[in-house]
Amino acid sequence: MRVRLALGLVVAMLASACSQSLDVSTPDVAPLDTTAVEPGDATPVPPTPVPPTPVPPTPVPPTPGPTPVPPTPVPPTPEPVPQLSFDDAIRLSQLDIEAYWERRLPEVYGISFEPVAAFDGYFPSDPTTLPSCGGVVAPVVEYEENAFYCPFDDAISWDNEVLFPSLYSTYGDFAVALVLAHEYGHAIQERARELGPTI
Repeated sequence: MRVRLALGLVVAMLASACSQSLDVSTPDVAPLDTTAVEPGDATPVPPTPVPPTPVPPTPVPPTPGPTPVPPTPVPPTPEPVPQLSFDDAIRLSQLDIEAYWERRLPEVYGISFEPVAAFDGYFPSDPTTLPSCGGVVAPVVEYEENAFYCPFDDAISWDNEVLFPSLYSTYGDFAVALVLAHEYGHAIQERARELGPTI
């Protein structure tokens, strides 16, 4: 009984499998040219392939290196300018300063220039050389290492014992001229009636 049942199942399975159709058709293939070549016909020669024309590579220019920088020319060392003597530094500075203001004062303020009434140095160690200002001689300590303009006497005075010799020996003749020009500036302020704060 069991053998019959098993055989029945096998037969059923085979029958169902056979009922499914299989596609065994061949794909579309172009038919071969079976035209016979007659005797005497030339045998066809396949075309000779033409190799492509080679393209030469584009030359790459060499990478430029850094542009050389020309060396900076070294300027020649200037010749040292000879210093004026101490006395000439004072005398010529006075002449230059007065020549400058003689030209500039009329241009700037519309007034003519008059030089200061007194222009001289003093020696603090010698009280007889100390200038008065408005008739008053100050204590010696006020004169030491100092230079000033006195509007009452229209006078420029300076320590010719310590201050000016020290400036001259340390910085040269132009330092002397600088101090004298500064004091002359106060005289110009007085002439132009520029009576504000001063330095």
